[in-house]
Amino acid sequence: MQTNHAKAIKGLSIAVVVLAALGIIGSLIGAIAMMAMGPALEYAATGIEYDNGYYSHSDGAIVAQILMAVGEAMFVWTLICCILVLVAGITGLRFHNNQQKLGNVFGWAIAGAILSFLGGSIVTCVLLIIVAVFASKDRQLVKAGAYNQSAPTGIPAQPIQVPAQPVQPVQPVQPVQPMQPTVPEQPTTQPEQVADQTNTTTQSNQ
Repeated sequence: MQTNHAKAIKGLSIAVVVLAALGIIGSLIGAIAMMAMGPALEYAATGIEYDNGYYSHSDGAIVAQILMAVGEAMFVWTLICCILVLVAGITGLRFHNNQQKLGNVFGWAIAGAILSFLGGSIVTCVLLIIVAVFASKDRQLVKAGAYNQSAPTGIPAQPIQVPAQPVQPVQPVQPVQPMQPTVPEQPTTQPEQVADQTNTTTQSNQ
C-alpha cells in the first residue's frame, strides 16, 4: 500500500509558478532596458569614416548593433520559456489530484523542465523533473487501483478510553426547623412572701 503524491505535486507546482512569474518580470524589465539603452549604446560606438569618397559607419557601431540584437533575442527567448514553464506549473497546480489529468501533468512537467534548462533556470528544471517523477508514480498507482489508499501507519492506534467518574447523588437539602418559642422564666419569689411563710411554719410548730 502506497500513498499518492498529490500534496507534493501541488507544493512543487506553486514554487514553479512563483519562479516562472519572477522570470517573466525579469525578462520584461531586461528587454525594456535593452531597447531603451540601445540607441545610446549605438551612438557611443558610432563613428563616421570617410572611405573612397563615401561616409560609412565604424566597426564599433556594427558590433553594438549585433550585441543589441543578441541581447534582445535572449530576453525574448527567456520570456517565452518562462511563459511555457508558468503554464506547466499551473497545470500541475490545477490537476495535482485529478487521476484523469495526471498524464497532462507529466507531459507539461517534462516540457517545462526542458524549457527551463534551455532558458537557464536550473532550479525550476529540477523542480519540474521531480513533479514529472511524482506524476509518473501516481499514474502507476491509478493503474494498480491504489491511488486513494493511505500509507500504512503500522499498528493502528487504539482509542484512549477515559473512565467516566460516577456522579455523586446530590443530597437533598434538609428543611430548616422552626425555632421553638422561648419559655418565659418564672418570676423569683419575693423576699416578703418567703418571710411570711417562715413565720407561719414557726407558729405551727409551737
